[in-house]
Amino acid sequence: MVVNLKKLLQDRRHERYMGLLLHGEADCGKSRYLQQVIQKTADDFAILYFDVLETARRFENKGVVLQWNPKTFLEWLLSKVEKTDENHQAVVIDHIDFVFNLWDATKKEEFIQRISHIEKAVFHRPILFVLQDDAVIEQIKKQPAADRKPFIFAYKDLEAI
Repeated sequence: MVVNLKKLLQDRRHERYMGLLLHGEADCGKSRYLQQVIQKTADDFAILYFDVLETARRFENKGVVLQWNPKTFLEWLLSKVEKTDENHQAVVIDHIDFVFNLWDATKKEEFIQRISHIEKAVFHRPILFVLQDDAVIEQIKKQPAADRKPFIFAYKDLEAI
């Protein structure tokens, strides 16, 4: 199944749940691909790119990262991107692995489930989270999707630019 990222994000604006997850191998080109899509679609579909690792590098107290659980991390992320320009029609959250990989499988699963349930009433734009491949992601993908559109996509399935 080939996925057109721009169309996926555009279509998601009409759904109840805004959260999406893109995963792929480490250093396979996910970030570079996303930045190319953002640049290519800028004129008619503005996408905000938020780099969590770059933001965390500027923290005075870097220990806060160790205190995040799935709920508090997601709350922090949403609060950061809510304050951004409303002209963006979608948001990409990249480089979150340094937090995700601190958690055990239960917390990783909780985080992914929270992503899948971001209601349009809470966050009105599609929001795509980018992660490296993980066994927990593969487990969740195998679970039946109860009358919902898929929310997890593999980088290898994205349409070439």
